[in-house]
Amino acid sequence: MDEDRIVKEEASTVPSFLLSAEALLARADLLIDQARWPALGSASELIRMAHGLDPDSGAAHAALSRVSVTLLLRRWEEDDALIDRALESARRAVELSPGDPRAHAALAGASLLAEDVDAATDSASKAASLSRPGTPPWVGEIRAQALVAIHDAEGALEALSPLLADHPERVQTHHVAGNAWLEKGELHEALDAYSRAAILDPDFVPSRLQIAYVQDRLGRRDAATSAYKDLSERFPEEKSRIYTRMAVSLIARRAYDEALVGLEQARFKTKRGLGEGTVLFLKAACHQESGRSEKAKELYRQVIASFPDASYGTPTGGSLSAASFEALAGMALSEKSLDEAATVMEEALKSPRPSPGLHLRLGALYVEFNMTEEVLRLYERAAGTDFGADRNAQKAGILVAWARTLRDSGASPAASAKMMAALDREAAQFRERGGISDLLDAARACVLAGEVTLSIDWLRDAVKRGYRHFDWIESDPDFATVVSNPAFIALRHSVISS
Repeated sequence: MDEDRIVKEEASTVPSFLLSAEALLARADLLIDQARWPALGSASELIRMAHGLDPDSGAAHAALSRVSVTLLLRRWEEDDALIDRALESARRAVELSPGDPRAHAALAGASLLAEDVDAATDSASKAASLSRPGTPPWVGEIRAQALVAIHDAEGALEALSPLLADHPERVQTHHVAGNAWLEKGELHEALDAYSRAAILDPDFVPSRLQIAYVQDRLGRRDAATSAYKDLSERFPEEKSRIYTRMAVSLIARRAYDEALVGLEQARFKTKRGLGEGTVLFLKAACHQESGRSEKAKELYRQVIASFPDASYGTPTGGSLSAASFEALAGMALSEKSLDEAATVMEEALKSPRPSPGLHLRLGALYVEFNMTEEVLRLYERAAGTDFGADRNAQKAGILVAWARTLRDSGASPAASAKMMAALDREAAQFRERGGISDLLDAARACVLAGEVTLSIDWLRDAVKRGYRHFDWIESDPDFATVVSNPAFIALRHSVISS
């Protein structure tokens, strides 16, 4: 009899005090999957028992990490420390059980919570490579969610296909499929997937929230409002998130004063990710668009000073502190206060651990105001900045922006050579620590600089890491000179034939 089936049967039929450590953790997994407050308490107790039986169990630490992630995602505990706790438990799981896909999947999930997409992608890929028959389905769901975070919706749906076939009863699988369809822009398919999840479990709040969100995106305002109202009454812990989501919708429709009324009802206790800083930023945006510049500036400054890690609460949402700097600089440029704009931008770049993304956002602002010399200096400076080992690979995106600006401004070959020299300096880090998206960015930077052969070399590296979406490359105008190259055609053929 298969060992995994024995463990599962034991987990479902034997009293807890008689279970093995693995069976205790299998039962804990089932409880965590239920995503209910009482179930998480029971799961934590089972994990404690498993740890007592096997102190060196990486799977126990992986399960602890999943509990911390779920507590914060569902807002049952509003504590920023849960993010670090989830990461710490998952890293310990990997240290104890480097060959266990659950350990790497738990680290991917915790990294998504921490909005570290590159780390999440790497860990999820490792988990996928270690998976075997009997690996819990949540491991594959994390892999799919990490692919959604890097905008690879097709890859996510491909990863979910066997899970949907083998576990049609799993709410989470349908929910992640909804996320993938949403990323793809297929709103009706997303709504169908979320609806299937809600039918399977009417109390699975994440899917019901997404149903309301998609209804809103489809223009079905009454249905969305009704759904949000019902959720806020049945699940009061979600009220602040709901008011925030409704405010974002109202802002998109330019109903700024109405959005402000809703934001007054949003109360968060967290500062990282979705939290009080998110609310302040949205209030600032409302005041800015309503012409109340001084109030907007005051609130943007508050976000920068007190909520440096605020975001919209999604892995790809971006820093709202960085967005506040961008807004302040944009307001100064609109008011023709060039010195003030320069001061804000310098302040932004001197903030603690300025990210590659911040440089890109400020660069885009310079481009908007046709400040070509300034943006080229910014990108060159960013390419030479040490952002830390965990973020240096993200400089590939800066090199793309630099190469594009050089091309669009008709810069000299010497200027392009300087960009290529920067890429050469970073090549080892991109290959060692970068994700597939960073390798594709390096390929894009090369082709924008006219280096087709080098671009194809980077595409080969991406293929070695699992990239297969040649249709995207072929439809991308940036790669027009690549797709007709015999070396690219041969690369594509080798992948298809294998």
